[in-house]
Amino acid sequence: MPAISDATIHGKLSAPETLRGRLSGSTVTVGPLSVTENGVYAAPRGTAYSPVTVDVPTPAPSLQSKTATPTEQQQTVAPDSGYDGLSSVTVDAIPPTYVGSGVAQRTSADLTASGATVTVPAGHYAQQASKAVASGTEGTPTATKGSVSNHAVTVTPSVTNSAGYIAGGTHSGTGVTVAASELVSGSTTITENGTVDVTEYASVTVDVPTGGGGSEPDSGDRTDPIRFFDYDGRLVASYTSVPSAMPDVPTHDRLTNGTWNYTLAQVAEQFDAVGKCDVGANYDTASGKTEIDVTLDSAHLDPYLCVAVNGTVTVDWGDGSDTDTITGTSWTVLKPTQHVYAQAGEYTISIDGAVGFYGSVDRSSVLRLTNDTSTNRLYSGAYSNCVTAIRVADGSRIGDYAFQNCYSLASITIPDGVSIDTSAFQNCYSLASITIPSGVTRIGSYAFQNCYSLTSVSIPYGVSIDTSAFQNCYSLTSVSIPGGVASIGTSAVQNCYGLTSVTIPSGVTSIGSSIFNSCHRLASVTIPDGVTSISGSLFSNCYGLTSVTIPSGVTSIGSSAFFNCRVLTSVSIPDGVTSIGSKAFQNCYGVLEYHLEPTTPPNLSSTNAFSGIVAGTVIYVPKGCLEAYQTASNWSSYKSYMQEEA
Repeated sequence: MPAISDATIHGKLSAPETLRGRLSGSTVTVGPLSVTENGVYAAPRGTAYSPVTVDVPTPAPSLQSKTATPTEQQQTVAPDSGYDGLSSVTVDAIPPTYVGSGVAQRTSADLTASGATVTVPAGHYAQQASKAVASGTEGTPTATKGSVSNHAVTVTPSVTNSAGYIAGGTHSGTGVTVAASELVSGSTTITENGTVDVTEYASVTVDVPTGGGGSEPDSGDRTDPIRFFDYDGRLVASYTSVPSAMPDVPTHDRLTNGTWNYTLAQVAEQFDAVGKCDVGANYDTASGKTEIDVTLDSAHLDPYLCVAVNGTVTVDWGDGSDTDTITGTSWTVLKPTQHVYAQAGEYTISIDGAVGFYGSVDRSSVLRLTNDTSTNRLYSGAYSNCVTAIRVADGSRIGDYAFQNCYSLASITIPDGVSIDTSAFQNCYSLASITIPSGVTRIGSYAFQNCYSLTSVSIPYGVSIDTSAFQNCYSLTSVSIPGGVASIGTSAVQNCYGLTSVTIPSGVTSIGSSIFNSCHRLASVTIPDGVTSISGSLFSNCYGLTSVTIPSGVTSIGSSAFFNCRVLTSVSIPDGVTSIGSKAFQNCYGVLEYHLEPTTPPNLSSTNAFSGIVAGTVIYVPKGCLEAYQTASNWSSYKSYMQEEA
């Protein structure tokens, strides 16, 4: 057995340990030795301890608790001399009135007011600062910037600046909240009510004229079947049944002679036909002039106004300069007239006298870079973002491509009797609402195509809708097809992804192809009894369509009519159907039952008509007709799914 004759034990050990020494000859083991302190231990001569257990406790470290004051630079916190380390570090809170380096401090004395305008210089406001101002006449604009810590500017109609950083700017009107940080630059002007992202700007000017309207909240319930809308899309009134009298038309400073685009009798007729009716307000300009609101930047100060004139009109450019006179002899021949502005800003161009707005493909009317009316889109598009609102005077014309590519056009009022021709508002991305005036008989092809922001449209009684009139209006949620029309053009509301409901009056007998193609949220549609054909791709890619009723008078179902209607659950094909096109019901994965009423199998143009049919689906055929269907051309591909009706 190994033994220890001498053992020198030292050092700080944190756990018991058994030591062994070298063999030193014959020894006698005298038993264990427990050691709890450092030192030298010797066994009696000729003897040895076995074993030796060392259990020397480790002393606790000396730790310090410290407090640090926050700074703009990174800090290193270390223990003072005599301490082994830190037990905790507490960093004090940043004072609410802390001012960073290079930031100026401001007080209420720095706020300047003039009328309903308050100028807020950039800097840091360390205490409450207020400046009272007059109420002004700017209306009640609403603009909201995302939350910024410890800062708000409120105009109510006084300005209050809480402690925090302010980027500065001019704020006008009432009911405005604008927040910003000191780490921004540039400026913008808010001219319309709504929510505006001003993250990138150091100053914000709010200037919303009362003539623009739209600041008031809805009055009524948007789910009611009869709704009255102002020109800007605000709900004025709503009813669950036909009212005894029409509601009052709203009033606006710059507008007059407000009328509804339906009469009470037409409201009743439309409601009886389809169970709903959307009515819109039309106006003349109070000045009797056509007014065009424009915003010009420093790179675009010399536009050509391109309008057609049949007679003589006077143009006020809105900058205090002399007026110009335009003379012409045709409503369709443009008379380009240039004006040079001294500085960037917002202007209202007023035209005294009726004018015609006409363009051509990719060359809209209104403002252009050159007087060459046949030039390419580069020149006509240079001012595409400059026109923000138009109020058309009585007697004026809106022709083909009139306002095409006016990307920033957000508001327009049209008097009674003015037509809406081909591509008139095509690519007006910012247009949110439109009231078609009474007296209009048709909405031209592509008239509102690619109006991505359009959410509200009121179409008066008797107006026909041409090809692709509202195609790609992604924000449009409902459309009420007016009574008194017999047809709806091809692709009229194709790719209106937000469309959830459509009402088609009973008088419609012809529905063009692809009208509802890719209306992804459309859940149900009732097709009038007078329709005799389900046209090609009519409901293609209507992913949300759960039910559809095919009228008894239908004789044909076109190619891809219900292609990719993935949640459609049941289909009944009436007795008069004689033909079904290719891919008509392809990828209708949710359909578990097809009920075919024709005793003679309809002509099935391709074996892919029901391609994608899922296992367990049943194709029910009339009693006694099973063999005829199972052996008919192309139908035989689906014979395993067929059963006779009970």
